[in-house]
Amino acid sequence: MFKTKGAAAKAFGIAMRARGAWLAFGVVLAACDRKEAPPPPAASAGAAGTVSVTSTPIPAVPPVIEGDARDAARALFGVPPKPGRVIGSIDATTNADPQVNAAGVLAFTGANGRVFTVFAGPSGLRVTGAVDLGPVRSLATDGPHVCASDRVSLRCADVDGGGVAVRTVSAGETTGLWGGQGVLLRASTNGLETSLEASEDGFVKTRPVEIPRRRKVVAAMIESPSRWTVVMLPTEGTIKPRYGLTVDAGRSAIADFGALDRTGWSNGDRLWSDQLVTGPFSTEMIVAERGEKQSSIALPWSAAGAFAFARRALFLFGRGVSGNGGFLLLEFPSRRVMSITPSGAHPFIAAGRVGGALVAVTNEGKVLAWE
Repeated sequence: MFKTKGAAAKAFGIAMRARGAWLAFGVVLAACDRKEAPPPPAASAGAAGTVSVTSTPIPAVPPVIEGDARDAARALFGVPPKPGRVIGSIDATTNADPQVNAAGVLAFTGANGRVFTVFAGPSGLRVTGAVDLGPVRSLATDGPHVCASDRVSLRCADVDGGGVAVRTVSAGETTGLWGGQGVLLRASTNGLETSLEASEDGFVKTRPVEIPRRRKVVAAMIESPSRWTVVMLPTEGTIKPRYGLTVDAGRSAIADFGALDRTGWSNGDRLWSDQLVTGPFSTEMIVAERGEKQSSIALPWSAAGAFAFARRALFLFGRGVSGNGGFLLLEFPSRRVMSITPSGAHPFIAAGRVGGALVAVTNEGKVLAWE
């Protein structure tokens, strides 16, 4: 009896395994014969249960100018220099400091300390503002965002002026704020400790960047999202400033790249592309390139600021030779200076490269573009 039951159970198991195999084979055949189903229709923005998402504008980064910088300037301004096209206006102001021109965005402070931005989008050049980011001591942009700090607090907004919010960052006073293509950097000090942190999303999230001991970062140039050059100042002794370099977006420690032949550092100093360092603007510039002694270059008139224009060439801007606004093209290492005075303008308080254009802001509030 038990043997008969065991044989029946065994036969039943074999039958079930065979049935399962045929079922599996049928599923495979059905899958092979089935046509690919069309994708489901996209939900509309107004459909129940969906949320419309707005994307932050990503400005167009200006192309690198190759060849002769003077030829590029003449092609941009014309000969003789033509008046700029008015693309917008702001409240009249005599000062636009701080200001920054990075990642295809010109950002500057206007009347009452409000922040304005000029950037190139799909529909052309745009002027936005006034954005209230609180008291502005340091200003930076990574392209999609613009951030400002008053040492204690840090506020950021989308480049078109929306999404203003206070950011939570690591403890310590903000001593420096810089931006580039998709990257923002913040230097801070907390007692005797100094630190550097990076963000790729407008300081919503941050990550620490290791720097050499007994150093603080006083300037930064973001040449690409992964390659940054910084200037580090020793916190002890009277050692000269030193270059730092990273090629992996600061995921490994910043490398000490050697001393800069300069006697000191001030808040007005800047680090430009090709590791060119300049002093505060007036009627001269203090210049020290890597491997060179620091020297001064006399200017024909007092400049309000400068921005990178081509490889080893800067554009300076300000009141101009006649007091009605002008530019100076300064080339390295020749130290040649070319003066450009467009007609019908007023003294420039801010300027920079935006997309394929050069944009300047006058003290009467006009925003001009040369394309």
